[in-house]
Amino acid sequence: MLLVELSKQEFEELDGVGLMMACIEPTIQQVRGQHPSLKAERINKLNKAQQSLFMFRLLYPARNSEQDYQLWMNYFLQEPDYWSGITAGLRFFEEAVMIEVLKETEAALTSSPPDTLHTGISLLFEKFCAAFDDSLHRISQYIRTNPDKFIQFLN
Repeated sequence: MLLVELSKQEFEELDGVGLMMACIEPTIQQVRGQHPSLKAERINKLNKAQQSLFMFRLLYPARNSEQDYQLWMNYFLQEPDYWSGITAGLRFFEEAVMIEVLKETEAALTSSPPDTLHTGISLLFEKFCAAFDDSLHRISQYIRTNPDKFIQFLN
């Protein structure tokens, strides 16, 4: 289990995004650009809560714009290990609404004709952003109530 070192004060002052980033960004940086087998090896060293947070964090850039949302969702759908990892992570955190949004997104991206896709993606992007923010709030609360799964406090 790989824990991030933080002071108690830093931990208490971080907002939801900051807390997520502090807990998982070191791992994101270590696997970025690495061979898939090295990524998998690194992720497998994380505990279940950390793995789930890692997978949730992968969704973060999709919030930037509709275009980013569509690009990231298409990418994840083309990489079944990521898609299944993300949904497993969401199940760990019991994020049923976000899972439903991803299922709707998958259906839209795999079955909608291109000319009708834009309207559907706009609505799904809005739902995704709202669900992401709600999930982030609950997940950051999970981290705050279970810091030992993510953090080694500095003295």
